[in-house]
Amino acid sequence: MQPVTAPGIATSDTDGTTRSIRRALLVLRVLNEKEIWTLHDLQKRTGLPKSTLHRLLVTLQAEHYVHSGEEMHGLYRLSQNVRNLSSGYVEKNRLADVAAPLVIAATKKNKWPMAVAVIDGTEVRANVCTMPYSPYSMRPTCFGQRYELLTSALGTAYFAFCGAKERRILLDLLREKHGASEVPAAGELRALVRAVRTRGYGMRVGTRSSESSAIAVPIQSLNGEVWGVLACSTFAQFDPSWLDRNVRFTQQVAARISQLFQEQS
Repeated sequence: MQPVTAPGIATSDTDGTTRSIRRALLVLRVLNEKEIWTLHDLQKRTGLPKSTLHRLLVTLQAEHYVHSGEEMHGLYRLSQNVRNLSSGYVEKNRLADVAAPLVIAATKKNKWPMAVAVIDGTEVRANVCTMPYSPYSMRPTCFGQRYELLTSALGTAYFAFCGAKERRILLDLLREKHGASEVPAAGELRALVRAVRTRGYGMRVGTRSSESSAIAVPIQSLNGEVWGVLACSTFAQFDPSWLDRNVRFTQQVAARISQLFQEQS
C-alpha cells in the first residue's frame, strides 16, 4: 500500500497544533484499515517519521483510542473509544476489551496463562493473551498467533461448539484451501465434535517437553452463538487434578466474559 496523506500535513505547515491534529486523525484512519499493526507498517503507510508516529501513538493510547498492552508485544489496534469516530472497532475487538481485564485477573489468581481467540478465516486467532502475567509462560506472548481449526485446543473448541451451519461453511473453506483429501472424513469429524461437546472443552496435549498442553472452552451467548474461545495452558506433562481444577476455572471465566459481553451489547 502507498503512503496516505492529509491536507496541510506537509512539514512546511507552520501551525503546529493543526498539523498534530491532522496527523493524529491520519493515524486513526490508517489504523481503521485493518485490525492489527506493527510500528514499522504504520510508518510505511503514513509516511510519518517514526519519532513523530510514536509520540502520536502514545497520545492516542493515553486518550484510550489506541491499545497496545504488554500482552500485545509491540503491536497496535484501535480501542473501544473509536466507536464514536469510525467503524474500525469490530466486534472481535470489543470481545477483547471485555475479556482482557477478566483473563488477566484470572491469570494473576490462578498463575496459568490464558488466551482468548476468535475465528479468522479457517483458523482461530488469539486477540487476548496473558502470558506476560504468568510465571509459567513458555513464550513472551501468543497475541496474534493463529491456530488450526481441527488440531488445536482453541480451534477444536470453536469448531465443536459453533452452529451446524457455520461448521459446514468452515469445512467448505477448509476443503477449498487445503483440498478435500486433506480434510478428515465426515465420520471422523462427527466423532471429533461429539467428543469435544461431551467433555465440554477442546484439548491439545504436548508431546515434547518444549511444548505446552492446553484446554479451551467456548465463549457463547445464551442461545449458543459462539463469540470466541478461551484457553488455559500448562506444561506438556500435567497431573489429572490440574485438568479437573482448571476446566472448571476456565469455564467460570468464560461464563463471566459472556455475561459482560452480552450486557454491553
